[in-house]
This record gives sequence, structure tokens and C-alpha cells, in this order.
Amino acid sequence: MTSPLLPNEDYPFADQRFLLSEMAMMEAPVELEQFLKKAAEENGVEIVRDDPVELTCQAPGFPDATFLAWLPSDSERLHILAPKEWVRGRA
Repeated sequence: MTSPLLPNEDYPFADQRFLLSEMAMMEAPVELEQFLKKAAEENGVEIVRDDPVELTCQAPGFPDATFLAWLPSDSERLHILAPKEWVRGRA
């Protein structure tokens, strides 16, 4: 599986932004994957295979959270870009 090539910029993770060098791609936890897919549907954002997309979620009592999500062509699971210290198994 090949991760998308991303420019060396900063990327969202929840309510913060990180340099690409501080991040890695991983499978989204199941609950977060469901939440992101629901947010995409509610906001009219299409998740297209092999095309990274920023998804913003809103929940009562929490700040808006944005994630860079990616649905690879060889997986049924949504992947996210996350800070390396949060990654448990890499995509």
C-alpha cells in the first residue's frame, strides 16, 4: 500500500496542526472512522479512494476537530494522518 505524497507543510489533527515530519498515516480507530464518515456525509464531502481529504467534525462540548483522511484503494478502512506519538501500527 502506498500512502499519498503530501507536500512538506503542516496538517490538521483534531484542533491542532503539525508538520508533516511529525506525522504518520494510520488506520483510524473504528469509532473515529464512523464519526468521520458521518461528518463527511452530513457536510456533503465525498471520500474518494486514493484522494486525501480534510474532514471537520463538530460535537457538543468539544472544539471543532479536523483530520486528514484517506481511503486507500487496497483497504476498506479509512486512514488518517496523526502525530507519530499517537500512531499504533502504521498504514
